[in-house]
Amino acid sequence: MRRLAVHVSTLIAVSAFLVSAAQALLFARVTDEHLTRSADLVVEVEFEESTLARGASMPSTDWRAAVVRVVSGPEPAASPLVIRVPGGEGSDGKHLAIWGAPRFAQGERALLFLVKESGGVYRPLFVNQGVFHLTSVEGKRVAWRSFAESEEIELPGRTIEPERPRDLDRFGAWVRAVQTAKSAEAPAADYWRDDLSVDQLERPKKFTTFLLNGFPGRWRQFDSNAQVTFFAQEGGQPGLPGGGFNEVRTALAAWTNDPGTPIRLRYGGTTTSTGGLRDGGSDNLNTVLFADPNNNPSFDGPFCPNGGVIAIGGPWFTSARHEFDGRTFTTIIEGDVVTNEGLECWFAFNRRAEETFAHELGHTLGLRHSCGDADSGSCNTAEKNEALMRAQIHGDGRGASLRVDDRAGLAFLYGSTQAPTPPAAPSGLTATPGFDSVALNWNDNASDEQSYRVERAPGTSTNFSTIATLAANAQSFTNTGLPGGTTFSYRVVAVNSAGATASNVAAATTLGVVAPSNLDARPLSSNSVRVTWSDNSSDELGFEVEARLFGDFAVVVTVPAGTRQADVLDLFPSTTYQFRVRALGVTGPSAYSNIATATTFVGQVEACVPGAERQCLNEDRFKVEVQWRDFADGAGAGRAVPVPAPVDADDSGLFYFFDEDNWELLVKVLDGCGLNDHFWVFLAATTDVEYTLIVTDTASGFVRTYFNPLGVASPAVSDIEAFRTCAVPLQGSPQAATAPPSPPDALRALSDASMSTDALAEPTAAAAAGVEKMGTCVESETTRCIGRDRFAVTVTWQDFDLNRGDGRWVEIESEDSGLFYFFNPDNWELLVKALDGCALNDRFWVFSAATTNVAYTMTVTDTVTGAVRVYENPLGRLADAITDTDAFACE
Repeated sequence: MRRLAVHVSTLIAVSAFLVSAAQALLFARVTDEHLTRSADLVVEVEFEESTLARGASMPSTDWRAAVVRVVSGPEPAASPLVIRVPGGEGSDGKHLAIWGAPRFAQGERALLFLVKESGGVYRPLFVNQGVFHLTSVEGKRVAWRSFAESEEIELPGRTIEPERPRDLDRFGAWVRAVQTAKSAEAPAADYWRDDLSVDQLERPKKFTTFLLNGFPGRWRQFDSNAQVTFFAQEGGQPGLPGGGFNEVRTALAAWTNDPGTPIRLRYGGTTTSTGGLRDGGSDNLNTVLFADPNNNPSFDGPFCPNGGVIAIGGPWFTSARHEFDGRTFTTIIEGDVVTNEGLECWFAFNRRAEETFAHELGHTLGLRHSCGDADSGSCNTAEKNEALMRAQIHGDGRGASLRVDDRAGLAFLYGSTQAPTPPAAPSGLTATPGFDSVALNWNDNASDEQSYRVERAPGTSTNFSTIATLAANAQSFTNTGLPGGTTFSYRVVAVNSAGATASNVAAATTLGVVAPSNLDARPLSSNSVRVTWSDNSSDELGFEVEARLFGDFAVVVTVPAGTRQADVLDLFPSTTYQFRVRALGVTGPSAYSNIATATTFVGQVEACVPGAERQCLNEDRFKVEVQWRDFADGAGAGRAVPVPAPVDADDSGLFYFFDEDNWELLVKVLDGCGLNDHFWVFLAATTDVEYTLIVTDTASGFVRTYFNPLGVASPAVSDIEAFRTCAVPLQGSPQAATAPPSPPDALRALSDASMSTDALAEPTAAAAAGVEKMGTCVESETTRCIGRDRFAVTVTWQDFDLNRGDGRWVEIESEDSGLFYFFNPDNWELLVKALDGCALNDRFWVFSAATTNVAYTMTVTDTVTGAVRVYENPLGRLADAITDTDAFACE
């Protein structure tokens, strides 16, 4: 029998969370003087939000922290600072927990002793020793450190003393004196608060959990790094722009994004099911239901205007139990949330919807109220009162934000207290060079490693990246395919579930010619560039100069040994090229030099004349052309979509690559001269083929190019500084444009290659048989029918002044594609198309791209099956491209 534990809530809130575990961090305490003299910056901060650190050398978390005051050191160039602490999600999606690493909460203040790393990121000194939490006691501010979940070791001649709190003002003055004193002797330490203890300041956290069949409840899926998927009821939450789906995503992310927890909640989209929290039992689906679809008796009527219950949420369970960390838990098998009717007045302010959804999701994870009801007691401490899971809404705009007490509850339910041990580090790493390879050998010292990771850095830098993952017990690896005469550094890392340990670093320089360096490129004329470089080898056979306009680099000049410059001819005027050089040797080429960029001088530019492969925008001043290359190495020029009268398309243009009904690219050139003295270029494309869009200002001859690499879903472009040519008048009248000078063969941009046949552009069997329509869609001013009338598309929008409206489609005929504008028929905003992918994956596909940052909701309905897909863009974000290849079944 399945049972449901629900919590009726008159509040809501969200946040991030941390996993707690036993001592895994071993440390020896440094003196305050050593800590101070080692710091680049000592600063008081207030923490704002945390994100996963991307590009870090180990899984880490980045906290944004606003500077409250600088105690010692140079004034930071910007605030907030980025504070990086160890522990977080790695590139494989798995989480690394560092027990004893600093834990912060949103809104918390701390005194930090920091060192600056590359990229402007700061990290606390000695992990947890450079972090002082701040508390007020009887009007005096106190700084104290927490060494919980870590273990201190004794150094010879020292004994471990209890950590002592410090008076913040006197401690700050002492720190400044140490860093500014000319003598090496530090002043006496007069800042101790021996009337207080850390145990007094680090108050216990108050949280409560559901008791399900007498035991706390928890999900088992997270123990194996699995996800739990929640769906939102189709139709959305009344009173919220876009139906509240973004708020649901934000609430789920609040419990997921903190790297200190194994919780992984995933948004699965919308569902028509309304079985959640119904008396008849669970429906095997984790759902967020809106506006009480089942007339739940606990609500006692709509919320507005009289008040009442806002939402209900909780977990389903059976008699099944499981053991975790030496404790018994009841297994949660499903979670559901439902909101009351009439919440429009409640959700209208202060991100209350995010807070509500996140609070109720906390109940589905097994957490009851931290305080504020009969079961949990009063909210008489700061920790309890700030908790997301307290029984009353904060309503202060914090939205989905976990606090200290919420994280403590999660640590109890999901955090292990038995910290595993990282593997023993490999040792004795050696690197032996060959002509195009480096052979590595090391000692395998671990017995519990799960794998070995081989990492490489250029030269003797510490910018390591993974180049291979090997099975346990490996002791050698050969890195092949390397350029000659090039230095690389290596290290080998042993990995298991508890962490990773690295070997010594070994460097080697491959045999062969050494790469040239200091490459520089300068334009000579409107169609030539001179490149110069440093020759670092004595035995090269010659040099190859390569250039790139778009696509891959290609060899354009080969010169003899000893040469230090070359001229590249026959280039386009007013065009930016990239160049690189490598040396040629007996055993093969060297590595490439650095890349240098040069723009040829402006040449004579004719007025723009519209054509089959050209759009002329903004009073025919800007010539727009595009070249593409597909996965079969087919290439060609984009074809302009013809615009029938009376459609006004002065500022906007469309291109297709393969089929005239399959529109690929929307481009706009807008006059922003009155705002920032520039013409603007906006670009959105529904493709992942390679393309280069070339925009030429015929009044000035200046050119801007926009490149999308092969296999990448094209991002939207919003270039509001494209052309600073407002002062250049448009001269002459339109006339036939002359062809630009031909580039060398290697730079023809693949324009002579044959047109490819895109698989998606092939007619379906139904089309080949002459079937005109696939569905029953009926068009109106705000409904566009695509996919041979099978799919109905509507768009609603909201701007920054909270004006709302319906998108209207541009009357350009196409079987598969549609185009919408929001404000002005001349300013096209959104391109959408439905493609028949049934022969490939038994699905119809939806692609969309937009040149806007206003909020919009696009709804696509399959008129054959009734299935609906909703795509949203939040206000203020440049819209992402949509490539949904699983949109609709081929029924």
